[in-house]
Amino acid sequence: MQIAVYDVDIQHRPGVENTNCDALSRAPVDDLSNSNQVIATQESYDSSPIVDHGYSLVLDYLRHSSLPPPQLVIPISLSNITTTFSPISSYSISLANIHFGDNIRLYEDIRTAQWKETELLPLLNYLQNQQLPDAAEQSKIHQQASCHRLVDGALYRVLHLPRSVVENSSSSVASDSRLFRSHEQLRLVIPTSKIVELLSLAHDHATAAHLGRRKTLYRLSNRFYWPHMRRDVEAYVRSCKLCQQFKASTQKPGGLMRPIVVNEPWNTVGIDLTGPLPKTRRGNSFILVVIDYFTKWIELFPLANTKAKTIAQVFVDEVLCRFRFPVRVISDNGVQFLSNIFTNVCLALDIKHQRTPLYHPQSNLCERVNRTIKPLLAALTYNDNKSWDIKLPQIAFALLTALSDSTEQSPAFLMFDRHPRQPLDLCLPSPAPLDQSPTETDLLDYRKQLLADLLPAYASTREILDISHQKQADQYNQYHRSLQFEPDDLVWITALSGIAMGKWRGKKLSARREGPYRVMERLSSLTYSLIHTITGQELSPIHVNCLERYYSFNSID
Repeated sequence: MQIAVYDVDIQHRPGVENTNCDALSRAPVDDLSNSNQVIATQESYDSSPIVDHGYSLVLDYLRHSSLPPPQLVIPISLSNITTTFSPISSYSISLANIHFGDNIRLYEDIRTAQWKETELLPLLNYLQNQQLPDAAEQSKIHQQASCHRLVDGALYRVLHLPRSVVENSSSSVASDSRLFRSHEQLRLVIPTSKIVELLSLAHDHATAAHLGRRKTLYRLSNRFYWPHMRRDVEAYVRSCKLCQQFKASTQKPGGLMRPIVVNEPWNTVGIDLTGPLPKTRRGNSFILVVIDYFTKWIELFPLANTKAKTIAQVFVDEVLCRFRFPVRVISDNGVQFLSNIFTNVCLALDIKHQRTPLYHPQSNLCERVNRTIKPLLAALTYNDNKSWDIKLPQIAFALLTALSDSTEQSPAFLMFDRHPRQPLDLCLPSPAPLDQSPTETDLLDYRKQLLADLLPAYASTREILDISHQKQADQYNQYHRSLQFEPDDLVWITALSGIAMGKWRGKKLSARREGPYRVMERLSSLTYSLIHTITGQELSPIHVNCLERYYSFNSID
């Protein structure tokens, strides 16, 4: 009668064609009696009606608030959509099996564990049987009973929420309006023996997806209660092994800059190899780079091979014999510098051989020189890349006569107390030649003048280097944090196979960290010697930039 006033054309649409209707608006079909053929076929299989078991389990859960038994596979009916109806297609039902883990049915276990919990038993006895303990505990029990409630033998925590919160949110626990007030929400109290299982289910389960502490706490706090829940959630999520191994860190990289302090020329030198480069007509493919940390003086030697004997010979003949024996030499962990011959040279000449940490090349100043000379070589040999070894002396001269940003002086001036003549000086008048030999007085005066110039220059260079180091450290430390470990500490190490230019560049879905490793020795404030806790593999030295602390979860007390 209500729609009679409208001009309506009612048309029937078969259910097979009307597949976009809401499935929840249809009542479950108890039997299939659309045709005699169907009835006959049904009797041949089973006389009982067809029931959707998944639908029945959901209704049973909503009515009784009980979870299915463990290891139960719930079949969810996915009816095949066909244009023709036949008795065979009516029973062609595909099942999507949803496997629930062993620990997903915890309600009965939690309720049983509550009655076994020593701290909860007095409160349970009072709420269930009105039994009070000793007089000393009665006031405590009365206070606890005001914020707890016993429902179906299970203990719940009562939360009193403001009216505005109740109106905008719904309780996660199904409650009867005759038992609970509208401004109250119940949280199932979890005994100590079940906390770890709940934490694992809320964080490690596939439907929880190893999310962070805030989301994990939200899942648990809306349903359960136990003392210090926030602390336990943070500790559990932080100690999750998979999260530590696969997730990117949101913290700054560890390790503050520690400048290498030098006070005199050729006290500390760096050595490194560059290459292989295109083979020249002279047969050279590599460059041996040596730099003085104080004056920034560099030496470039083209090499045909990288044998340890060749490198040691060049280092002794062309560096040590021309300048001086340094106190310290810094190199990377190349096999040439770890060889017996190079190590013996350093030992025989009382030179401390310091190696840079693995996969942390910026500790060697030669890496900065390599970054400078490569584009210069490419620019000067763009039309003939087989002649780059001829251009090395010219590039070295250009760098030695250029102003250094760290010292504000050229390396040549700090070495010789004068600026070498350059091609640009040919545009200026030539200085007058001296025909007569200098006298002894002239030599003494020159020596005094040389010392008067160099000693203040060295003092000024030390101050400027300190200022430069401080500026670089301040800028570097803005994006890094202090991180230190002690022997026997457990650490993660950034996957060495995925490190490129000091950053992680691993494959998609691969682990970011490896370990755990145990700290064997603290070599310096920034480097450590490690050993794998399982395989026994030793790594040394490792920069703290590649390390992260390993967290383990302690049992709930």
